[in-house]
Amino acid sequence: MSTSNLGTFIARVVDGMILVATMDHMEPEYASHAKKIIKSLKPTSPARCTIEAGPCYYHYMIENGAVYLTLADRGYPRRLAFQYLSEVHLEFSRHHVSDLPRYSRPYACVAFEPRLSKMRRDYLDPQAPANIKKLNADLQDIHNIMQQNIQDVLQRGEKLDVMESRSSNLLSESKKFEKYGRYINLQALYKTYGPIVAVILVVCFVIYVRFMR
Repeated sequence: MSTSNLGTFIARVVDGMILVATMDHMEPEYASHAKKIIKSLKPTSPARCTIEAGPCYYHYMIENGAVYLTLADRGYPRRLAFQYLSEVHLEFSRHHVSDLPRYSRPYACVAFEPRLSKMRRDYLDPQAPANIKKLNADLQDIHNIMQQNIQDVLQRGEKLDVMESRSSNLLSESKKFEKYGRYINLQALYKTYGPIVAVILVVCFVIYVRFMR
């Protein structure tokens, strides 16, 4: 993995569906962790967060229902990483954010990938004059950005998966119980009213045979 990397994902927060990504030179393990982090996020998650992952940091921001996540090494300025994400958000919003709810398949915004790759390349070297200028001009406060550990995030994601699995099982069992309950109620109705109905039918038949012929 290169020192800055800045492999980047843009996804929909509500279901974690990835819309576009640039993962040049990102090791599979880091890409897998990035996807798990995205899946663990909810609309109520912190809007900006830095997640420590060994020699690297995942930085993400949530804006207008989309999450923008990038990977950088520890030496990469956090302020610049969030500047990069802000620029990605502004550019992506111009073309896609209004259509966010209607996307039905992963990587629906792949047409944005060339623009995303260009922005990534522009930010790769934090010592580039343009990036130093951005750092000097940046006024955003990063001291209050939440910081977490990758293991805590992944464990929380696993717990959410277990809870979803249990919820699914409970729903399935409740449907079975409801179906069985209906069967029991129907059987009870048969036992209670079956003999009465049978007697009425017999009486009606006798009356028909005796008086209607």
